[in-house]
Amino acid sequence: MVGTLHLITDDEDPYGIVARLMAAAVPGSYLLISHPAIDIQAETAARVQTSYNQNVATTMTRRTRDEVARFFDGLEILEPGIVQHHRWRPEPGAKIDDYEVPGWSVLGRKP
Repeated sequence: MVGTLHLITDDEDPYGIVARLMAAAVPGSYLLISHPAIDIQAETAARVQTSYNQNVATTMTRRTRDEVARFFDGLEILEPGIVQHHRWRPEPGAKIDDYEVPGWSVLGRKP
């Protein structure tokens, strides 16, 4: 679900869609989500979302860390957990604490 769920509005039930997808998946299957964040650099993220949504037919819904975590109900979240994109298994020595990236990445496994 990389680069997808932000295009599904809350009214379209993204949590139900993911739950149905994972219900059909066999045990041991993985769910990978990369999702734009609304709770990192919140003012800028909200402004970008509003501006984007005024100019497109398919709107964007940025979500918080907790909202992204909800997609993984019933799944085992794997290391390094729910992290900003650039903090997902960075190269050794990478300066990941020098800046923020307004997006969440997470990998989960169906038990």
